[in-house]
Amino acid sequence: MGEGVRPSYDELAALVAAQAVELARAREEITALRAEVAALKRRLGTNSGNSSMPPSSDRFSKPAPSRCGASPDASRANSPEQPERTCH
Repeated sequence: MGEGVRPSYDELAALVAAQAVELARAREEITALRAEVAALKRRLGTNSGNSSMPPSSDRFSKPAPSRCGASPDASRANSPEQPERTCH
């Protein structure tokens, strides 16, 4: 279709048909991608706490808090009366 030349009805009908095919393909791809995103979101939210996976399979989680100073008297551990304690 050159510049300044109007397309014929048949050319326009062919263009509309081609666009309809492309639109249908794009809709199928969008549907598939939405399903993939949903599956990935489910996997991302799965860990040993809400599934049957072992704890060693957990990824991207915060490290376990240190046990050092976790006792009730931990706030007094480094007080002036007590020598400073360190974790070993």
